[in-house]
Amino acid sequence: MPTLPDATCPIAPCFTSAPYLRRLKICAPAGRHADVGTDACLQTHPAKVHKLMNEPGAPTDRPPETLVIGKLALDRWRPDDLEVLFSAVSGTLEHLRPWMSWAADHDRESIKRFLAESNEGWVRGERFEYAIRDLQGHVIGSAGLLDRIGPGRLEIGYWVDGAHTRRGVATQAAAALTKAALALIWVTDVEIHHDEANLASRAVAHRLGFRLIGTYPRKPTAPAETEYEVRWGINMDEFATSPASQLLKDVRAT
Repeated sequence: MPTLPDATCPIAPCFTSAPYLRRLKICAPAGRHADVGTDACLQTHPAKVHKLMNEPGAPTDRPPETLVIGKLALDRWRPDDLEVLFSAVSGTLEHLRPWMSWAADHDRESIKRFLAESNEGWVRGERFEYAIRDLQGHVIGSAGLLDRIGPGRLEIGYWVDGAHTRRGVATQAAAALTKAALALIWVTDVEIHHDEANLASRAVAHRLGFRLIGTYPRKPTAPAETEYEVRWGINMDEFATSPASQLLKDVRAT
């Protein structure tokens, strides 16, 4: 449930139940957040909203196109990454096939289609997908934020090259994406979904301090999948004191 503005809030009349609620600090004296429709507030109180949106650390509606964490860089996928991504997936296809349904139809056309859809999704504000690169710029995986689980929530998806697993790559990438997602003005929660048998993804969510939401039945789409999906979540308040937040601080300090 969204938090309604205080009665004294200067833009309380702008509260809306539109599909995408924008989170603004409009009740600072009370130390609370209120969910309001940005468009409505811009029309009614443009000066106040402009000031709020330009304060240091103010939320935005898109994540950065590049995220750096330790020895990794997450760079937005673009259509001209076709050969790079095709080569990266081809080199670890056997590792991906058990868990990734799309790996069964891997070819240049499917990669071209993915990059086009990813680019269009970024423009629409629905998909924010990145190449995971090492210090040399080599692609060692892919990760992204997907708007497919309901208003105010983004799901993290990722895969890592088989030669780079068990090195904290997925964990660090997911931590960086979690922070980036929760900085968006319209996001309140971030989730990780994985098959019940995918213990590596379970470990990532647990290691980052995500809260277990539950286990749900679903139809398997990849060879190693069961009929159950496990869902984990985290919100802004939880993230502030989470292992994910501490991990990002530790990596910056090294």
